[in-house]
Amino acid sequence: MIIIFNKCKNSNQQGAIGLGQAVSNFTRQRCIVSLPLIDAQDYDLIVDNLVCLNKVQVKTTNHKEGKHYQVNLVNGSHSSRKNIKLNTEKVYDFLFVLTGADEVFVIPKQEIEHLKTSITLSDKYSKYKVS
Repeated sequence: MIIIFNKCKNSNQQGAIGLGQAVSNFTRQRCIVSLPLIDAQDYDLIVDNLVCLNKVQVKTTNHKEGKHYQVNLVNGSHSSRKNIKLNTEKVYDFLFVLTGADEVFVIPKQEIEHLKTSITLSDKYSKYKVS
């Protein structure tokens, strides 16, 4: 099923699609997925793979730089300085990305460079593509 984000009415709707896809992805892997009750933390899901718990940040993107999608790692509601600080701290374990082409990436936090406010899903991240 292709998800067309440019048909979304707003970024909240696009985010809801990404969150739903993340829950579906991890559930199909036989993980237990928990959703936080409030939106005050810097992760969107807790995924229990029956060995450990992992915090997952969910992002969606339609933006391309050349032939690769680019993912904004900061939230619009935070200041730039705070976002840079958040990206250097280990506030989540994995970044789940859903692109406008219905590609899914699950990237370990340690693979994201220090102080990055965005990443380009180039060949460097191809090993983390799951669909």
